[in-house]
Amino acid sequence: MNVSASEDKEDVDDEEKRSPMIILLENEEDQESLLREAAADQDNMDKNLMDMIAQVSPTYDNPAGLNDVKVYILMLCALFQTCTLLLTMHLFSNPDSLVYEARHATLFADIVKILVACLFEYFTTQGHLITSLRIFNLGRPRDAMLMLIPALLFEVQDWLSRIALSNLEPHPFRLFQEMRIIVTALVSMRILKTTYSIKQWICMILIWIGMYISTIDHALSKTFWNPESSNNFLGFETVILAVVCFSVGGIYFEHVLKVVPNEGEISASLWMRVIQLSVFSTMIHAIRGGLVSKDGASYFEGFTPLIWVLIFCEAFASLAVSASIFYADNVLKCIAIAAGASIASILYAISWESESSGHFFIIGCVILGLGVWFYCKPLPRACSCC
Repeated sequence: MNVSASEDKEDVDDEEKRSPMIILLENEEDQESLLREAAADQDNMDKNLMDMIAQVSPTYDNPAGLNDVKVYILMLCALFQTCTLLLTMHLFSNPDSLVYEARHATLFADIVKILVACLFEYFTTQGHLITSLRIFNLGRPRDAMLMLIPALLFEVQDWLSRIALSNLEPHPFRLFQEMRIIVTALVSMRILKTTYSIKQWICMILIWIGMYISTIDHALSKTFWNPESSNNFLGFETVILAVVCFSVGGIYFEHVLKVVPNEGEISASLWMRVIQLSVFSTMIHAIRGGLVSKDGASYFEGFTPLIWVLIFCEAFASLAVSASIFYADNVLKCIAIAAGASIASILYAISWESESSGHFFIIGCVILGLGVWFYCKPLPRACSCC
């Protein structure tokens, strides 16, 4: 009896000396139960995050029908487009302001977009930014890679536009560049199966003509053109390709934003898509020399306060453009950009010396305004066939 009691006491002492981890590992059923509970908690957190993102999804109604949200978003798009274009025209019309490196400014604009989009995503997910980044990037790498396509298209469009500006006169360049709204509508019909009425097509043509006339003496267009070394054929070719890249990139971005997910799934939010797009754009700009400065020059060479204002305006203009695509469509985005460009031309003519003014400028603004008004305003019932 004494021997048995002493053995039992030794067994109890051995159990007490064992660590809780060893006991947990020995009890496989309890371990599996804890793992299932942890996985269930993580699934609930992910589901709550998905529900929060779903609450800010847009409503897909008539693209030309404007509600309050669309009006505010398009106004913001036009506002930031006006500020960006106004500062750009002023800087490029002043040779002393061109000492800064444009690639560096573009890179910082992308970084600002990432930070602001992360802030919006943080509030959208009620503080679960890290979880959202993990789900929609690490958990869905192939889905995140979709944003590489529009990033490349927009970069190619910017490169082609610069070539066209240096090889084409301002008048034909503006004429072909403002065809973006027509080409965007055609690409939207092909990819998104969007339909437009006869009235809307007429209004888009009026907007195109009005934009060309009102901004025919664009300061930015005249800066790069060199008659002696220009190549008209190269200029026409590159400006047409730039318009196509702009339209296809915007429509593809809209398609990814508004794609209907499978049952039980949800797409990434607008701000997560902006984060993904901006990250790829930052990588592309860095590869193209955005991290390299000139020999013996500071990285922030020529970065005056006005340049920093331009950087922030470019970043917020891109965010407003993305929001206008998300809540409206690409054609309304083009209309907002056109309105912003006309407003910028008016302010530029008032604020600084400019050659763009006179009867053609006023006529172009009137034609543009009529096209925008009738595109967004429905016709009476008697003309509903249009």
